[in-house]
Amino acid sequence: MIIYINGGPYRVQTLKTQAMNFIKTLILITLLSSCSSFDKGKNIEGNPFMVTIKQTVYSAFVQNTFVINENKLIIYERKTNENGVITLIKIYSKRIKQNDLQSIDNMLFKILSLKSEYIKPALGGIRWEVFLKYRGDTKNVVLENYSLKETNELFNFINSLIAKSKPHIHIYK
Repeated sequence: MIIYINGGPYRVQTLKTQAMNFIKTLILITLLSSCSSFDKGKNIEGNPFMVTIKQTVYSAFVQNTFVINENKLIIYERKTNENGVITLIKIYSKRIKQNDLQSIDNMLFKILSLKSEYIKPALGGIRWEVFLKYRGDTKNVVLENYSLKETNELFNFINSLIAKSKPHIHIYK
């Protein structure tokens, strides 16, 4: 749906559309990760965790997805062409040290106990969708214009691993 505010067109997505886009993103990222792991002869299922953070900045129409799988951090940027076809473009990749993986593991354990949705209604803002696969459990946490100590700790730590010139996870205060 497109609405016009102050003369400019703005695309508005329903919650159902956002959920479907998130599921499509997760499937695509899982497939991409599987392909790269298959080539290296590694077993994804042997990993104790996988985390995907999809960040949408409504005012800038920007969406980045941060994936930690195996011992890698990968950032994808969502692009839509003139025909409306959505693609994820890998814009950053970095190996993560074992001690950093252990720190992330400890942070993810705290996120398992969170509710699945924290939303402050507002026009615009930022939305984070955190999908977590942790030691056999899965968790999906949605934050919209909302901040939690547990997720901010994880976001700040992930940001410390990313080069300054690349997109970072916004921290909502």
